[in-house]
Amino acid sequence: MFNIFEQCWTMVIAGILSVPITLFIRRIYDRRKRLWLMAIPFVLAGGGIGLDYFVKTDTEMIKETITAAAKAVEQERPSALEPLICRRYRDSYHHSKHHLMQHCKSVLSNELIKKNVTRFISVELAGDKKADVSFTVRVVFDERSRMYQNFKRIMFTKIAAGLEKTETNKWLICSAELVSLDRRTARWTDIVKLRW
Repeated sequence: MFNIFEQCWTMVIAGILSVPITLFIRRIYDRRKRLWLMAIPFVLAGGGIGLDYFVKTDTEMIKETITAAAKAVEQERPSALEPLICRRYRDSYHHSKHHLMQHCKSVLSNELIKKNVTRFISVELAGDKKADVSFTVRVVFDERSRMYQNFKRIMFTKIAAGLEKTETNKWLICSAELVSLDRRTARWTDIVKLRW
């Protein structure tokens, strides 16, 4: 769905397309040389960029939450991940937020990940307070990690997450299910079996 707050290019293109129109209008009214007409393209382009920068939509805030979570895992900082997780978190393997955070602390205590690259497949809003997100993460393992030395250097994961909007207009992750590992169907139990 088209949303002018999520991208600035429509207004920038409108600004560029308005240049010949304003020049034509200035030529018609040559006697007064309506200089203020030349401000219209800049106002349109600047307005689009300003709207995109200053107004955060739900979709943008959801993507920021997921990206911040992937960055926290990349930096091996469970303390940065914890505020992004809902109190009522639950998935097929982790029965609570506490269980998830204990698992993260045990796995992320090693030098494990060098880089995470997140790509969004879909973001679907279900009303004002819930969203379903599907995304992939290309995990590049650290050269010092056991995973890199014994198994593989890169792992592709696909994850389906559920998010909820809080009273403070923040989006928090309430569930995250592993969909695939290296383009093969997988579940949380498959990743837990790996020797990190």
